[in-house]
Amino acid sequence: MSLRQLVLCLAVVLSVGVAAGPATAQTSDTDTHVVAADGGGEFRTISGALAVADDGDTVEVRPGVYRERVTVSDTVTLVAPDGAVLDGGQFTNSTAVNLGNSTDATIRGFTVRHYTVGVWANGTAGDWTVTNVSVIGGTVGIEASNATGDWTVANTTVAATTNDALYAARSSGEWTITESRFDAPGGDGIDATRTTGDWRVGDAVVTQAGTDGIDATGATGDWAVTDSRISDAERGLKAIRSDGDWRATTVTVRDSPVGITAPQATGAWTVTDADVQGSGVAVFVGRTTGAWTIEASRLGGGIRGVYAFGTRGPWTIRDTAVTTNDSPEAVGVDTREATGDWRTQNVSVRVAGS
Repeated sequence: MSLRQLVLCLAVVLSVGVAAGPATAQTSDTDTHVVAADGGGEFRTISGALAVADDGDTVEVRPGVYRERVTVSDTVTLVAPDGAVLDGGQFTNSTAVNLGNSTDATIRGFTVRHYTVGVWANGTAGDWTVTNVSVIGGTVGIEASNATGDWTVANTTVAATTNDALYAARSSGEWTITESRFDAPGGDGIDATRTTGDWRVGDAVVTQAGTDGIDATGATGDWAVTDSRISDAERGLKAIRSDGDWRATTVTVRDSPVGITAPQATGAWTVTDADVQGSGVAVFVGRTTGAWTIEASRLGGGIRGVYAFGTRGPWTIRDTAVTTNDSPEAVGVDTREATGDWRTQNVSVRVAGS
């Protein structure tokens, strides 16, 4: 190779290297910031680690009790792999985790106690995941009213709040709630009133709610509630004036005066393999306009199995057992003033204990 050819080859190599340089410079690594209350980590406080975290970073919290109020302003993963406690006993009217307006983040592995609100995201636009979190006491467990992002709540427990366990009224994002419990809230287990997004609730338990197990009054999105149990609430599943389509599959409602109530709902409803037993009415609807199907279910325990006065849409009830109490006014399926088409197949009606 001549000297001139060698120089040309070197020039080509250098030009390729220079062109590749900026692409390499644009690559950014994510960091993990370790928090340990005993000083064994990079930070002693969660807030200190979050202050330096950038989008995509992870803040890893080691076991311990952290007495602080945390604000998440970036798209980060805040995780306690072996569990950690956020304790707000020293604060007044405090929030454990305050979520930034448009960040997409994950909160995982914490026990939250002695705060007014466990997780606060009122009016936020980010997509959030809350998983393996326990919120004990306070006024509200998770507050996400008016939020527009999509939410996932999984393997989470909220217990003994004075108001709602999960308050998401007027939110517009899609919600997925799986394998979670809402125990003894003073208000609703889940308040989803006037929401517009679609909801998926699976393997959820609501017990001893002061008002409703799930309240979706005025909701317009589509709902699927599966493999879930509600007990000891004023109303188990409430969807008055709702406008979306509903599927309730393998749902149990016990010890509630009203099991499922959806007067003036306009969407189509399918209730499959439901066990709804209470002291009043199992399924209470009036003046609905959508198509209803109830199949392979067990309804009753009170004065009405199905109370469907003034409904205008078509109804199908099949392969379903209805029981009532022995009061003179008890009716298994009450269709007074209904104008839609009704079809029943293999439906049994009997007085409880007979």
